Amino acid sequence: LFAQASVAKAVFGAQQPLVFLGLALVITLSVGEFDLSFAGIFGFAATVVPAMVLLHGWPVVAAVAAAFLGALVLGLINAVLGVVVGINSVIVTLGVTSVATGSAYFLSDSTAVSGLDPALSQIALGQFLGLPYLFWYGLALVLVAAYVMSFTPLGRAMVFVGSNREVARLAGIDVQLFSFLAYLVSALLCALAGTLVAFALGGFDP
Repeated sequence: LFAQASVAKAVFGAQQPLVFLGLALVITLSVGEFDLSFAGIFGFAATVVPAMVLLHGWPVVAAVAAAFLGALVLGLINAVLGVVVGINSVIVTLGVTSVATGSAYFLSDSTAVSGLDPALSQIALGQFLGLPYLFWYGLALVLVAAYVMSFTPLGRAMVFVGSNREVARLAGIDVQLFSFLAYLVSALLCALAGTLVAFALGGFDP
């Protein structure tokens, strides 16, 4: 029964948020940083969209922009404290997780928020070749990430930084800049995942 096409489609379609979060984690790990706030930022973004639309009357576009901007600020806190100030990344990102989770509860009044326009779900759940768009978004991101990491100077420099930061620095690579940007890209990927999940579910429970 498991080998049936319908089961495979259900599995591939249901796991896509994990692909986005996995990529967010890989970006920071590739430069030797540890970002434990990825799940918190994901939940923050997924909560902001329905909370701002349904509880505060914002337009959908403005709510999505707020989710991405908020995630970017959280990523910036990670980058500044972890890379510039030099605080241990595990401590920093765990703290940011608490901030992200607390902010989500505050904006949603500590309740599950649902009732987004069902038409928005088509952005995530509309189908192509029998699989939801979420699957194809995830596949496209994986292919882009694989290409960048394997076949471009940028990706190879990231791997070089993660392998040996001191040697990379001596080779002329701006290690601090790569680490800083990795946190920001990770946060944006989490925001993208959160937004798509909120659309798919019509809301979110912080």
